Amino acid sequence: EAPTWQECVVLFDRFSGLQHLVVAIPVPPRAPRLPHDVYDEALRRLVAAPSTLVAVLSWWPADIFSVDALVEQLRQSLGSEELTAERIASLDPDDRYRVEALAQVASAGGDLQAAT
Repeated sequence: EAPTWQECVVLFDRFSGLQHLVVAIPVPPRAPRLPHDVYDEALRRLVAAPSTLVAVLSWWPADIFSVDALVEQLRQSLGSEELTAERIASLDPDDRYRVEALAQVASAGGDLQAAT
């Protein structure tokens, strides 16, 4: 079942429909847990659709995906410049969602330092 979900993530993303699939991906406690790779792949691809990423992070528990890997990817997508209030205010809407996602995942993972 996990390989099928992973293939679906790739296919739906290829055709710009991943945001429609993520609501159906099994997430505990309501459904059996899939391997981390499936959740990681979906989240990695959703960095390109940050408003959907923020929504998904609000209902997916942090223990089903690799928090550190997602934090690193979000930081890379935002560049190396420090995330000051002034910089955040000057970001485009997608990057603001990425900052929000970074704060969500970092705080869910217990690493508040990574959110700054």
